[in-house]
Amino acid sequence: MRKLIIAVAFVIAVVVAGAALMRNRRQQPTPVYEIARAKANHITVWNSTAQIREPVATLNFGERVDVLQKFADSVNVRTPTGVSGWVEEHDLISQDLWQQATALATRVEEMPIQASGRTRVPANLHLEPGRSAPMVVELSRDLPVQMLERRVIPLSRKSGDLGLRQPTATDSPHDPVTVAAPAKTPEATVASPGAAPSEEWWLIRAEVKDLGPVGGWTLGHFLALTAPAPLPDYSAAANMRLTAWFILNRVSDDNGGDKPQYLAAGLRSGEGGDYDFSLLRVYTWGTKRARYETAYVEDNLRGKLPIQVTPATSLGGDSQFRFTNAGPDGDTSYVYEMKQTTVRRVQGDLAPKKTRAKLSAQSHTKVRPKATSKSGNSRAKKKAHRAG
Repeated sequence: MRKLIIAVAFVIAVVVAGAALMRNRRQQPTPVYEIARAKANHITVWNSTAQIREPVATLNFGERVDVLQKFADSVNVRTPTGVSGWVEEHDLISQDLWQQATALATRVEEMPIQASGRTRVPANLHLEPGRSAPMVVELSRDLPVQMLERRVIPLSRKSGDLGLRQPTATDSPHDPVTVAAPAKTPEATVASPGAAPSEEWWLIRAEVKDLGPVGGWTLGHFLALTAPAPLPDYSAAANMRLTAWFILNRVSDDNGGDKPQYLAAGLRSGEGGDYDFSLLRVYTWGTKRARYETAYVEDNLRGKLPIQVTPATSLGGDSQFRFTNAGPDGDTSYVYEMKQTTVRRVQGDLAPKKTRAKLSAQSHTKVRPKATSKSGNSRAKKKAHRAG
């Protein structure tokens, strides 16, 4: 009898200890694997990874979650409200990348706009230029963007990320003032012939519905520039692919309104591997003919973006712009001033190549042969006759 009592007491003690241990385990929080953020809005959190499952929560863009474990392409997370469930791994971004994306979005807010455009197709936005760089968000088609910085990088043939599909002519109609880049294969180059294959990338700023302002890098041939009239027609006539444009000032027109006067920068076909523009044009409004006219032309530059513009503060007032030019002796700061319709360089190499060529030609005075008098001709003929 005594042995039976001891055995029962031992079993009861074991059961009580086991229950206490299980209770302590339940009270202890599940260890956190890492911290992540939601990459988009309306991300569903599921109760399991099975095909038959139920939603238990919804995540919005930037919402923080604790990552508890990973299984295949799914991640077990805990929401700020304490709900645990499963989401797809591609719907999350790590806390470190989130901080980088936030810092980039803050930085691009302060950068000067070089051009405007729109997405021709859905496009990935990356933290750095390059197909293998971490992706921040996917931009929808026909989304207005502001273009801030341009970079050309070698094309990586080993990268498995080939980006999204190529734009086609049927994606959307182009209005008359849209400068659309020609469709290219992924291996298309923007550098000079014979150079290694490379790609053009743009740092852009965009306002995404339900997400707010975002910034990042995207492929240039996923974008179409939306330049105002008359820049597309004038740049095409000058064989110039626009990379930037700005309003220098505004002048009165005959209808009681005003017209903007533009600075445009661009490249010839096949240029732009290590610089952003080689051509400058200033277009001013001519009241007599009621049309835009080319007031300033400069070629053979190796300019780098950004172009900093100080626009006029009054109608028809003076303006200024500056940029860095990559010359044979290193980078040089070029500064220009515009007064009425006259543009001149006031800092840097003050005599552009065209001007230097003209000055050089004028400095060599042509020597004309002296005129020979009639008497001199007569004496020469006589000497020749005697010698014969």
